[in-house]
Amino acid sequence: MLAPISRAGAMPCRSSARQGSVMFRGGVRRTVACQAADRSLMISRAKQYYEAAWSKGQVELMDEIMREDHEQRDMIWMRDRVGEGRASMQRGISAFRSAYPNLVFKVTSVATPEAGDGSEGEAGEVFVSWTATGTNTGPIGPRAPSGKTEVFSGISRLCFDSNAQITKSFVFRQAPADEAAAFAPDGAKSQTS
Repeated sequence: MLAPISRAGAMPCRSSARQGSVMFRGGVRRTVACQAADRSLMISRAKQYYEAAWSKGQVELMDEIMREDHEQRDMIWMRDRVGEGRASMQRGISAFRSAYPNLVFKVTSVATPEAGDGSEGEAGEVFVSWTATGTNTGPIGPRAPSGKTEVFSGISRLCFDSNAQITKSFVFRQAPADEAAAFAPDGAKSQTS
């Protein structure tokens, strides 16, 4: 069971790492390790990732909160692609903010697995539910800007190492309508329509 977390209290670090596996398209199973770190620090860094790096473009903050060998997986729109490395993630955020310069992410809830609760969750992970709003004034790939304000949301599973740095991100999200159109074959309607 996942429990919502408040800002109060911290869980002491544990030295163990749990292995989990995730099934990817094509039936390939890859192992993912999350390690326990200070719970309140993981939550704080998860919020910084969305509220400072994504919302304010403060990508230099990622040097502190994200490992250099970070892996990003968009589990809905680009399942076969792995974003590798912190620098790649920084460039990706900057490019997305170029298309949506007034982009704002609002963290709507944060949860972590409770110690010993028997859930499938891992001790070193944080789940973040978020909603984002931005106006598309820049190109997305080959598509010209629409000028439309988009609202989209998602849930991210962030894995942390024992130093409370984000090692892996698994993002389950709606795409803004303009971005979804770029992914969808033959201009199919997006899930946000």
